[in-house]
Amino acid sequence: MPVVSVIILLAAACNDLTELNVNPKRAETGTVPAQTLFANAQRELSDALTSPNVNTNIFRLLSQY
Repeated sequence: MPVVSVIILLAAACNDLTELNVNPKRAETGTVPAQTLFANAQRELSDALTSPNVNTNIFRLLSQY
């Protein structure tokens, strides 16, 4: 009797394991448009060049000497 109950328990536990292998954080499309990446790179570069923080923009510190 205990062997039959273990077999029934194991058979009922393994019903749909394929949905466990789906990554919910993965993007639906595989590529990002190049215009978006280029615009973001331009914005980040302008922020880095105009930052008054000498820890992130060492060139402002060097221009004082």
